[in-house]
Amino acid sequence: MPNTIFESFQEPLTEFFKGFDKPKPPLTPDLLAQIFAKNLGEGKSPGEIASEVFTHLPQAKQTPEAYGELEQFTATAVAEIARGMAKPAETAELTDSERGQIIDQAEGWIGTKYKLGGNTEEGIDCSNLVHRAYQEAGFDYGYTMTTSDWGKAGFKETTDPKPGDLILWEPLSGKEHGHIGIVLDAETKTFIGAQKSTGVAEESYDQNKYWGKRPYIFLRYEKPSVTQ
Repeated sequence: MPNTIFESFQEPLTEFFKGFDKPKPPLTPDLLAQIFAKNLGEGKSPGEIASEVFTHLPQAKQTPEAYGELEQFTATAVAEIARGMAKPAETAELTDSERGQIIDQAEGWIGTKYKLGGNTEEGIDCSNLVHRAYQEAGFDYGYTMTTSDWGKAGFKETTDPKPGDLILWEPLSGKEHGHIGIVLDAETKTFIGAQKSTGVAEESYDQNKYWGKRPYIFLRYEKPSVTQ
């Protein structure tokens, strides 16, 4: 456990022990690191850690009030350590085979009529099409609308689109809905989506008279990495 984690507690420690006789040995960041590492490694609670730190106070200062303050301080320290040591969730990009599966699932919907809020063969909208294609390919990120936070669904913006990535048009000013589709080929600039005018169909995001004129971004799914 790096001692630098405890350096931020030097000031509150100094404030906490103000007016006390100098503890022996002094509660330095090094000593705190040793105490916390030992106790956290043994699965001890903040209260149990506070009890050990408490023993470093002069006996005359080992009062219930001092212990209560120290327990609060220790709980805060443990929470800060947990945040500082937490590792971000590991992710992995889709393979070419997985991208192909997503496109295959989307293409299976070609010819289906467009229906706002639809999610069946009788009619489907753009965000449901994307979700169904990913879900049926084994990547159920949870239904997300065009106006929602796609980052929370596991997507990040990219400037180098690949087949299977998403293309998102955000809502125009004053409009309630945007549009989203699945990239088919970045070289030919084609995507598959559920459009009001065509139903589920392949379109160009470059040459289309409507979609080609509107700004868009690309999104890439990061699947949770499975660790052994």
